[in-house]
Amino acid sequence: MREILEMKGYNVVASDFLDYGGEYDVIVMNPPFEKLQDIDHVRHAFDLLTEGGRLVAVMSESPFFRR
Repeated sequence: MREILEMKGYNVVASDFLDYGGEYDVIVMNPPFEKLQDIDHVRHAFDLLTEGGRLVAVMSESPFFRR
């Protein structure tokens, strides 16, 4: 979907979120659910937060029953 976002004028800064770094005070996200990727993406986002930062994410119910 990178091409679509760029055509709409967004500045896309990485191709794979899990390879992306940096520090952020706030992250709002809707991670991919395909192949149960949501937990990995939210954990990575949590690692990108500054101390006291806030993460808001849409999640499936799978973290409550998956291992």
